[in-house]
Amino acid sequence: MTDVVRVDVLASPSQTAEQWAPVFKALGDPVRLEITLLLAQRPRSVKELQEALGHNQALVSHHLRLLREQGVVTSVARGRSNVYEIQIDPLSCLTQCLISMTSPYGPACTCPQEPAES
Repeated sequence: MTDVVRVDVLASPSQTAEQWAPVFKALGDPVRLEITLLLAQRPRSVKELQEALGHNQALVSHHLRLLREQGVVTSVARGRSNVYEIQIDPLSCLTQCLISMTSPYGPACTCPQEPAES
């Protein structure tokens, strides 16, 4: 289980930026963002993602690896393929942090210290 640490965005912008920059970078690529949006609808296999995106297996797998490293998606082996699903906790934490940035009087965000491992 990942430890949760309270992050005060206004008191420590440098720490918060270091923590979230890799996740923003992962989501900043149009293909990875599209994968995330597809997985938000339902879990999918690499083959299903290939067909939906119109990209080859190697490219889709590369993008999935980067998203998995940041804890945005996880995979489960099912038969001969992996099925990927979105991880809600890191994305809801990110949303909470973004909201706290727009409201200095609101609560600070709470975030995992490390991305979830798959």
